[in-house]
Amino acid sequence: LYLSGWVVSDLNQPITFNLISGSIRIIIFLLYLVLISQLKDVKTLFQYHGAEHKTVYNFESGKPLHYKEAQKFSTKHPRCGTSFLFIIMLVTIFLYTILDSVILLFINNLTILIRFISHLAFMPLIAGVGYEVLKFLAKNQNNIFCRFLTLPGLLLQHITTQEPDNSQVEVSIIALKFLI
Repeated sequence: LYLSGWVVSDLNQPITFNLISGSIRIIIFLLYLVLISQLKDVKTLFQYHGAEHKTVYNFESGKPLHYKEAQKFSTKHPRCGTSFLFIIMLVTIFLYTILDSVILLFINNLTILIRFISHLAFMPLIAGVGYEVLKFLAKNQNNIFCRFLTLPGLLLQHITTQEPDNSQVEVSIIALKFLI
């Protein structure tokens, strides 16, 4: 919010302010993912993340849970947490613009502090809307528009998921069986 305040001269422009603010959040998120993906331990973590996706696909297919079966599936999944985070960033731009516009109906000047407090207060709502959007998009992958909207999250998974080895898939299967 502070960086956006530097860029946007009139803080009472909800659309401009939230587009800039959202863009800054997305850039920071992408830089963070790219930087941490270079760490050895994180590369291993991302292999386990890929194993988790393969196992979930295997489970959803109804086929027996086995590492040989799971290895046939993709490491990219439309209901991934990475996709969720990206959807949240897009939803915040839209919903915070509406929130700021409503606040401007009651006060004359939106400061960074007012934005910070109001945006923080509405984070649970943002998360809930983002979760519902993720579920809706994942459930409607046969619709070209929904597939298009899930594409950025799936592309991000090229960073956050890697091909696992068989032992990592076995660990994921054991974890899933324990949860079931």
